[in-house]
Amino acid sequence: MSQAGRPLPDLEYADFAPFWQGTARGELRVPACVRCGRRQWPPRMACPACGGLDFAWSSIGDRGRLYSWTTIGRAMLPGFESEVPYTVVIVAAEADPRIRFVGRLDPAHEPPAHELPGIGDPLVAVFVPVEDVVLVYWRPDPGGPVPSAQEVQS
Repeated sequence: MSQAGRPLPDLEYADFAPFWQGTARGELRVPACVRCGRRQWPPRMACPACGGLDFAWSSIGDRGRLYSWTTIGRAMLPGFESEVPYTVVIVAAEADPRIRFVGRLDPAHEPPAHELPGIGDPLVAVFVPVEDVVLVYWRPDPGGPVPSAQEVQS
């Protein structure tokens, strides 16, 4: 358990270490197959498109569209009791809508339930330091280009 009173990501876990290195610099990074260029999230051992085994991590931008959400009303893990209710979101990345991040709305700016963003609404990543890790939260983004709802569903 961290000083924050809740579990935090393991920065040394090799499969996700490049992601957390990116968040420390204020960017979302995902692996792309060196052979065919297809991005994937979460990281896998082999490319689902061509079977390639080598990957290069790069920034995918900080914007996307709300793909789905749920509001958590009961803490399922120790350390989250003081944070409920909170909203967990799935965000389709603007640069590649096949890439979907699971996160939560920024607790510093989470709107009341009747004002939550709708499916397809634009969101922007917010990078928040907590102890030695930089977490990613999401906020509504009324500006900026985002993929169409059709792209999000493909």
